[in-house]
Amino acid sequence: MFHFLIKRAQRDSTERTQRNTVLTKKNILPVLLSLFLLFTLAFSCVSRTVINRKILAQNIQFASTTPTVLEVGDIGILSVTVEPEEHDEGVVMWKSSDINVISLNLTGSSTATYSADNPGTATITATVGTTSISIDSDPITVGISAESIEFTTPPPLTLEVDDTGALFVTVEPSNHTDGAVVWESSDISVLSLNPSGATTTYSADNPGTVTITATVGTTSISRTITVGIPAISVAIDSASKPADSVNINDTGALTATVLPADHTDGDVQWSSSNTEFVSIDEQTGMYRAVGIGTATITARIGSVSDTTEIQVLARSIPAESIKFASTTPTNLEVSDDIGVLSVTVTPSNHTDGAVVWESDNPSVLSVTSTGPTTAEYSAKSIRTVTITASVGTASITHTFNIFGVDGSIILDFKETPPNTLSPQSSGTIFLVVHPTNHSLGEPKWQALHSDIFTLGVADNGLSAEYQYRGATSGTTATTVTITLGSASISHIFRFNP
Repeated sequence: MFHFLIKRAQRDSTERTQRNTVLTKKNILPVLLSLFLLFTLAFSCVSRTVINRKILAQNIQFASTTPTVLEVGDIGILSVTVEPEEHDEGVVMWKSSDINVISLNLTGSSTATYSADNPGTATITATVGTTSISIDSDPITVGISAESIEFTTPPPLTLEVDDTGALFVTVEPSNHTDGAVVWESSDISVLSLNPSGATTTYSADNPGTVTITATVGTTSISRTITVGIPAISVAIDSASKPADSVNINDTGALTATVLPADHTDGDVQWSSSNTEFVSIDEQTGMYRAVGIGTATITARIGSVSDTTEIQVLARSIPAESIKFASTTPTNLEVSDDIGVLSVTVTPSNHTDGAVVWESDNPSVLSVTSTGPTTAEYSAKSIRTVTITASVGTASITHTFNIFGVDGSIILDFKETPPNTLSPQSSGTIFLVVHPTNHSLGEPKWQALHSDIFTLGVADNGLSAEYQYRGATSGTTATTVTITLGSASISHIFRFNP
């Protein structure tokens, strides 16, 4: 327009110049006025052209970092900044590369809300202006996070070396997008793993404690497992066992040998079948006899055990001495058929039991126990008899002289002399007087045919040496007679020619 007006003014000026070769001051003034009006009109048109020019968008940026990972169900706001701010390009246009994964909703000139609807990957594009100035977000991944992970079957708390097995986990929800389960052993020298998804096999290789962890996404579960070497046998040491029995309040310590020596089953555990008889420390094996009876003691470690029995008796108190009652008789008569014997044992609380009675000639004087310290005796014939009373290692004897009713005695040969003698034969005859404590003096000896048979009495009349010189014509025997009081005994020797 402006150029058009200039050209028109130039053309009009040329025409006027041609009509008026000579200009006068009178006609110059209208020309100048026309030029001024034309210039004013042209300036007005140019001004309007500059004022109505459109401001275009030059740059667009996300106002903040866009997420790169979302979970199904997440929602949020996206915002961009457009430069210059006073642009005339209108509102920002938003686009998702996959509206099934991320959907958008315009909420302002430069903002939009998003919704993560399904697993997948999408890119968000923001565009402004007719020249399509745009910006793309980094790819955004929408997934389903694992919410929980649990062992399908509880893993064992303990294993033995060389044990093998498998572990299983269950992840919820089952359609999670966190990928495969990651298995980890805190010490593969103790427990090694061979994982395969939600399952892993294991091998217990060495003793120790290890933690097994299964992880998916940000969720994990762990279990601590102890691997050990089991005890295969335990035996209570014979040297530590008590003798056949113990006494009340006796104490001792039992020990046991466990194989193999490098087992990892810990310490032997001790127990008593009856703590009223024998109590025992569970850890140390120290026992105490607390009551009369028998208890079975068990040593247990892992899955193996051994037992022994301990019998508890009253504490042994030995008898130290034994004494016949002061009223015990020394002399008896056959007519005193039955009597009572009594002894006193020291100490009285001994534990050796009842007194044991014994006669060295029961056919003459029998003795029968009637109580712990008493007995009955019966004198059956004239003799000297010794009674022994014993308890434990203590004992005492008492000799009884048994007389006839009238105080009579009897004589007896200690050994029966020979019945036949040859010339020049000799020997000794031994005499026994019953009872031995008689008061009748010495026995008297007599022999027939003293010319060929001689006696030499000795030992207070209790023995005599004899000699046979040889028989005279018509002598065939001799008789030896011994008398003491009213008692007598004789023996016939027959002579060989």
